[in-house]
Amino acid sequence: MSRAPAAPTTRPTTAAGRGGSHTDERLFFPGGGVFFWWQAGVVKALQQQYGLGRRNVSMSGASAGSISCVMAICNVNMDHAMEVALALADEGRVFEGGCYSLMGVWGGMIERWLLAVLPEDCHVTCSGKVNISVTSLTLALTPLHRHVVNTFHSKADLIDACITSVYIPYFIDGHFSHSFRGTHCVDGSLLFFLHNTAWCASEALGEDPGAYVFNQQDDTALMQHGWGFLQTLDKEAFATMFSLGFEYGTTWVHKQQQHQQQHQPRHTTRVHSI
Repeated sequence: MSRAPAAPTTRPTTAAGRGGSHTDERLFFPGGGVFFWWQAGVVKALQQQYGLGRRNVSMSGASAGSISCVMAICNVNMDHAMEVALALADEGRVFEGGCYSLMGVWGGMIERWLLAVLPEDCHVTCSGKVNISVTSLTLALTPLHRHVVNTFHSKADLIDACITSVYIPYFIDGHFSHSFRGTHCVDGSLLFFLHNTAWCASEALGEDPGAYVFNQQDDTALMQHGWGFLQTLDKEAFATMFSLGFEYGTTWVHKQQQHQQQHQPRHTTRVHSI
């Protein structure tokens, strides 16, 4: 990708948002905050039961969902990822600091965590298969613009894209924005949040049978707990999220397998609720 002074080097978010080359399946993980651990459970189910590595699939993520996509495509052991994250949280005394103890320190913890769990060639594995949303800031009548990054130059560059995508102003490291490839950016799910949607319809919804958005709000069992988006929970709550995500993902996989047995050729079908 070429550098541009006004925006991160990206590809457009219109038709190309579906992936530059043809893929049979397109999976989307929206912003999640602490519900990342629900997404992590879904990813574990997809890795173990859906064979992501054998499928012609592209994955798109915003905010926490970007990390879910990267870990899914890189086949990161999600149990190990949780162990490392909890160890870093213990080291930083996160669970001793109250509901918002991650404020201002989360960014550094995420960077250390990704450095520890991602393989050295993760940028090669993810380029062309993972689409990470970031939101740039410009001095204009419409100051917010979403961009999709899908080419990564190094492990550090991929991690920086993830940090940019999860960059909640002030919360991540105490600053308002994050400089990514020469442009000030914030959380990649911000425009989705402002429009009250998990993902834009032109990319993910429509009539494409190969597209599915894994939205935590569709899991009624998860929503019944009433957990906050940026709330620091205890280890038991995170483990419950992880388990519920795995159950949701397992149910989704079983529905996909049933559909594929009934309809040929193989394609995914949208499942509105489970």
